[in-house]
Amino acid sequence: MARKHSITTSGPTPGPTGFAVSPIQFGGDPLGVKDSTLAVRQAVQVCVNVSQLEPGTFPVGMRDAAGCTVDLQGGEYLISDTITIPPYVANLAMSRGSLRASASFTPKAFMVVVGAYGACDHPQGSCNVDINFPGLFLDGARSAHGLLQINSVMGTTVGPGSYMLNFTGAGVEVNGGHEVMISETWFGETNWDHHFTTAAPPVATAIAINSNDHYIQDSIVFSALVGLDMRGAANFVSGLHVWFPWNDPSTFDATAFYLGGSQNRYSGCYVDSGKAVIPAGSSMIEFSDGFVLGG
Repeated sequence: MARKHSITTSGPTPGPTGFAVSPIQFGGDPLGVKDSTLAVRQAVQVCVNVSQLEPGTFPVGMRDAAGCTVDLQGGEYLISDTITIPPYVANLAMSRGSLRASASFTPKAFMVVVGAYGACDHPQGSCNVDINFPGLFLDGARSAHGLLQINSVMGTTVGPGSYMLNFTGAGVEVNGGHEVMISETWFGETNWDHHFTTAAPPVATAIAINSNDHYIQDSIVFSALVGLDMRGAANFVSGLHVWFPWNDPSTFDATAFYLGGSQNRYSGCYVDSGKAVIPAGSSMIEFSDGFVLGG
């Protein structure tokens, strides 16, 4: 059936799994020299516009973006402020390239935000569906507080093949909603060869889960003060390996796994030299088939 909107040079182009739009179409610099914040935002807006035209609907008025992808086409784009995917949009992706924070990136901000923290009015607490980040490299350049904040979604996937580097607050933070999947993704507050004893001490959390029913699978944290900070319930973590540069976490009191919340399961995880902490009030924690080295 013919679509009701036309394809233009400043809009999305047909791809194998839906529409694709590139920041290059809006003057973005794929070499990462000039600021491309506006161009990346305009590319996202094209996909949001598609969602307003498609007849398909999801719950609570969410509109179908028809698989529209912000395709970074192997480029590295310098940004100085947050890129936001607004609430009530579904079936949208950002992939195949890199975003790097500039030295003037907005303080205390995340590079990419899905939804709006505390602003979802659906009884289920989910106002985005099917937002995906495969093959995405986010570099906070030690100037961005966080890389990816996911708020009040039902179904978002981070990875496979994604890489989160150089954050000072959080790599990925999940607030509210249900069923986020983090898969085959790497996290580092710094590069894995960084030596904290010759620089500022570690301060960041790689993965922060503040809600229920999420999955973390086959992923690696190689540098952070806290690898996984679990605060929710009924989450499942499998194959997560957390280690620390130069295997020296005790010098900085680093925590590989903070096992808060309740009814959370951990299967086949590797606590590599850091410590695992079970705070008072946590309950019904299952840690099976894992390996703890020191800590």
